[in-house]
Amino acid sequence: MATENKTDSSIIDWLVDKNLIVKENPFWWDLHHSDPREYVTHDEFKKRLVSLGPTKYPCCEYVYVGEKVPITVVNIHVDGREVPLFVTVCPFTPKEDPPHVHNRYEKYQCNQEQLLQLGRENREIMEKTSLNLPRMFHPHARGFFKERRGDTFFYYPTFRGMPEAISAELPHISFFNGNTYGIHTIEEKEILALRALLKKGVVHSKKTNASRWSGHKPWQENIPFGGTYVPYDEFEMGSQTVSFYPVKIDDVASFPVAITREDNQYMAHGVFLGYKDQGNSDLRVVRFTNPAFAQKVKGALERELNILFKAQYLERKPGKSIIRTFS
Repeated sequence: MATENKTDSSIIDWLVDKNLIVKENPFWWDLHHSDPREYVTHDEFKKRLVSLGPTKYPCCEYVYVGEKVPITVVNIHVDGREVPLFVTVCPFTPKEDPPHVHNRYEKYQCNQEQLLQLGRENREIMEKTSLNLPRMFHPHARGFFKERRGDTFFYYPTFRGMPEAISAELPHISFFNGNTYGIHTIEEKEILALRALLKKGVVHSKKTNASRWSGHKPWQENIPFGGTYVPYDEFEMGSQTVSFYPVKIDDVASFPVAITREDNQYMAHGVFLGYKDQGNSDLRVVRFTNPAFAQKVKGALERELNILFKAQYLERKPGKSIIRTFS
């Protein structure tokens, strides 16, 4: 069961035992984002849903009308346990010029009455296609809710699909599958954050022709480390541990920072990209190159985790580069 801000650790451990989540790899969402977001209760969330009428797939029946992307937590029952889901949806808005990135596509811009009219006039089409709306416009669970820390919501994506109990209890909510964060793939939001960091000139980079990086891409470095990979809230439970924690600095979208503990020395290394290989605790990171920015990252980590950190950055000089560390 989850309180308003945190899921009981016994539920998290149970989800691990059921092989539904990877404990060391929570995802996160921030309220501060280019698309305005807000937390709402499940009751308020349901009030803002608009039914398009019965469809072939129950999870495609509803859309959400509002001005901000909602975040809510919904408790369901799985094998006799109450388990919290992290639920969201891309909203439709009555505004002619909505601020949401997704809603800038003209084919999806319509107000509540237009949606209902489409449902009434195109029943046969609705039955087959549900307006051909992308899945993000229908309520969906992204995973299992872990906790809220300030304006950051942590959750675990499940890579085993949607448990039958969820589809039976909440047929109007679909379920997003997710890969383990940082090991096999870089999430799109991390790419966006890295673009901003590259533009600021605060991380190590090299020239590239790849279009998604606009001329420069991050320089990945492998750091040998034999510690145990743990979630951020168990970071202090071992003598040699490695984890990551997302921070938001200035106007850059939140990004994960690789952190290690070794003999009571806590270190922030750079932007976390994951392991070198699955099952190998060598870190893949992008080094900071601006000492003032690295200092901001250090301060953010200390405020969030209540731990005194050291931080590293790469000092680049003609012919050589030096890793600098400061407390």
